[in-house]
Amino acid sequence: MAATPQSATPGPPVPEPAPPKPHHRTRNIAIAVAVVVVVIVVALVCLYTIPISTSYSYTITATATSYGIATFSPPSGAKVSGTFTSTDGSSIGFEILDSNHNPVFLDASNYGSFSFTASSPPYTFEAITIILSHTVDISGHYSQPYL
Repeated sequence: MAATPQSATPGPPVPEPAPPKPHHRTRNIAIAVAVVVVVIVVALVCLYTIPISTSYSYTITATATSYGIATFSPPSGAKVSGTFTSTDGSSIGFEILDSNHNPVFLDASNYGSFSFTASSPPYTFEAITIILSHTVDISGHYSQPYL
């Protein structure tokens, strides 16, 4: 009789592991999809609610014969805040007009602060004086959600 070759490892053969049950695979896919959906929802909520701030700065000069004027165009719905300062400390007339020339802010002093929600851009900053020449610095920021 011919000898039959023997396997290198003694003992009974080790069975291969059974493939995972289908419900485990389905559950893992569902968990992965849920995590992706949650991440997307959180990202969108952040983009809609966390404001992005943008700075602005203007210098205008008013004389007895002409207004100092600058045009400012924040996006509609943006929250705008800022300050104006007469550089020589003299009192001036300062106003902000919307695109329909309606006043949004009026003041007569050497400095002041303002805030409003943009609804009808562009806006016009105007400095008014009846004597001499006055320079006015205007600065601030506006903020709005990213989306």
